[in-house]
Amino acid sequence: MRGLPRFLAPPALLLLMLASITFWASDGVAARETPAQPSAAGAVPPAGGITTTVAGSADARALLDSIPFNASTLMLFNVTTQYWMTYTPGGPDWLNQSFQDNLVKDALVWVRRAPEDSRGGISWEAPSSLGGLDAPQALPVPPAGRVTAGPAGTTNVEALVQQQDFRVRSVFAFDVARQRYVSYTPGAPAWVNTLAANGLQPSGTVWLSRDASDHQAIVSSRPLLAAIGEVVAPKGNNAPSTPSSGSSGSSGGSSTGATVSQSPSDGGSTSTPSNASGETPSWRPPALVVKPPSGGPSASPSAAPTKVTGASMIRHLTYEDGERAMTSEQAPSGGIGRTKEQARSGSSAGYALLRPGDPKSHAGGYRAEWHGDDHIKGPGTERWHGISYYFPSDFNQGSNSATWNDRIIFQFCDQGSPMFSLHLDAKSQELWVRRKLPNRDSNGKPQFQTLARFPFETGKWYDIVFHAKWTKDGSGFFDVFVDGEQKVDYNGRTLAERDFTYSKWGIYGQPTHLYFDEVWTAEGSGTLESVRP
Repeated sequence: MRGLPRFLAPPALLLLMLASITFWASDGVAARETPAQPSAAGAVPPAGGITTTVAGSADARALLDSIPFNASTLMLFNVTTQYWMTYTPGGPDWLNQSFQDNLVKDALVWVRRAPEDSRGGISWEAPSSLGGLDAPQALPVPPAGRVTAGPAGTTNVEALVQQQDFRVRSVFAFDVARQRYVSYTPGAPAWVNTLAANGLQPSGTVWLSRDASDHQAIVSSRPLLAAIGEVVAPKGNNAPSTPSSGSSGSSGGSSTGATVSQSPSDGGSTSTPSNASGETPSWRPPALVVKPPSGGPSASPSAAPTKVTGASMIRHLTYEDGERAMTSEQAPSGGIGRTKEQARSGSSAGYALLRPGDPKSHAGGYRAEWHGDDHIKGPGTERWHGISYYFPSDFNQGSNSATWNDRIIFQFCDQGSPMFSLHLDAKSQELWVRRKLPNRDSNGKPQFQTLARFPFETGKWYDIVFHAKWTKDGSGFFDVFVDGEQKVDYNGRTLAERDFTYSKWGIYGQPTHLYFDEVWTAEGSGTLESVRP
């Protein structure tokens, strides 16, 4: 197995995103000369400006009604995936669906005021859920080199830094009135920091950038929004009790806040780390488990689950009840969803069902797929992907003459045809892996290379791992493991036409029925300790 350099992501990428929509005061000179001061959530922004609030309910329309000015955009931030979800008042349902599906009552929401709404005399108080915060908050752990967000809970920047379970590179706070960031870098001289050591607002929103070289702290294996969690006691004090990892999808801050306690997914025991002074942190994230544990109602591998060390979890989908959607669906009605008929782990799994008479999906083509929304950040990105498949006896659902004779069940998308894809051959009852070549033929059509073919049986779970480094030069690679056995060991160019890719899984092509479970993605260099079933 390879040991390759870490992929270093651009720091504070999401802060730049917010800055791109920043409103600047008309008096630019005055804005530069007057020091920015962090604002509490609920501060009224100027026309076209940004502020933050707390949702208060899981209803986007109720949230809009509670805002005392005209809002042009609402935004949620998922710390685990580093993705934004937006809501545009008056926009079509499909545009706003992801925001509405993920909104919970304690989520932090970024609000942009409509540029044309320049009324004066508007007042707005900080959300009541922020009023009781009087201790530095432990925020959700972001991937290495990325950012997290949440309430400060304190005026002291160093106290906030010490409360985190990851190495903090920088702290950012926002002046709503002037639409400007102030920052603090731990260990830097005072003249470097535009955020004073005691300059935070306890009820204000902060951004924390994680050091790119910090691969010790583990990103949560489930989606965590930037949200208000339970009040966190300072390290060394008795922390408040927190729900166990068995609660999934419950409403309120404990479902998304950073103070939820979780046990390692592999069921093993773990000791709680202590800091240098012997004080016990209020919580620690779970171990990174990226291959499903053994068990389930049908035949499946029986040894310990696989772990990837040194990589940061981006997504872990279990399809259990209450799990919030992290992906978008591209399927006809009833073509994709959750079921308790089979499960690789837990009590539920996902399914894809494409029938001969089904129409094309709204995305075009005959498909019943989940869209990963996990675009790589550019050439050089190293990713691990895993998924478990179960092929029932009725996996072959017949034929559809309106589409080609193929069945793609996992794909890494590019321009048109996927660059790498996993296919199901119903006639020979085989799985096969295909690569798109970077050059098209004389007619402008893409060319492909088959990398491997291997048989599968019905009534059995298969654990599949993809390990790739995405490049446009010869330094890339693409590996495929099935139940621990390496089926593909490709080295060379992995990006064909675009500088990015993302994953999809389900069925694309001929009518097919299959189940899948334990879908995960991790980023960064690491060691696949065991891929044996």
